[in-house]
Amino acid sequence: MKTKKMVTLGMLLGITAILGFTPIGFIQIPPVSITLLHIPTIIAAVLLGPVSGIVVGFGMGFISFVRAIGAAGFDVLFIDPRVSIIPRVLIPITTYYGYILIRKLTKSEKLSITFGAIVGTLTNTVGVLSMLFFLYAQRIIDINGVDVLVRNIIIGAISVNIVVEVIAAAIIATPIAVVLKKVGD
Repeated sequence: MKTKKMVTLGMLLGITAILGFTPIGFIQIPPVSITLLHIPTIIAAVLLGPVSGIVVGFGMGFISFVRAIGAAGFDVLFIDPRVSIIPRVLIPITTYYGYILIRKLTKSEKLSITFGAIVGTLTNTVGVLSMLFFLYAQRIIDINGVDVLVRNIIIGAISVNIVVEVIAAAIIATPIAVVLKKVGD
């Protein structure tokens, strides 16, 4: 692996860790949180390809898993690797191939990155919420002293999370990836 690629991969893993272990990476709208944690994974896929993206996606998933160990309420469900890790390692695959497809069709770098960011975000949000639904929809959890059916939380999260996370990823990932691509060339 070239030094520049290793440094970029390390930087994106470091940013993922900072976002994951500080409040910066999560917008709390109880009982769920909207994540920005997937953005370095998207950038890794666009800049470095799907394999390096998978490394960053795994880092994201592992952080979600670790955070869930001491969590309460809805977040405790992320202790299941099928929820915390599997959807996150799929992000760079859909991001990269979405980016490549649009770049071939349009030759527009910005549009291609934006499309890849949207596809990657949808992979994360739909993947996580789908896994939660299929595994835990009928489970009742305690949120601030109130018993809540997981299915109801997921239905509520779909409308908010998808919109906010897609917009955030497109707005944040696109200019960062464009600049880093220019620096890398």
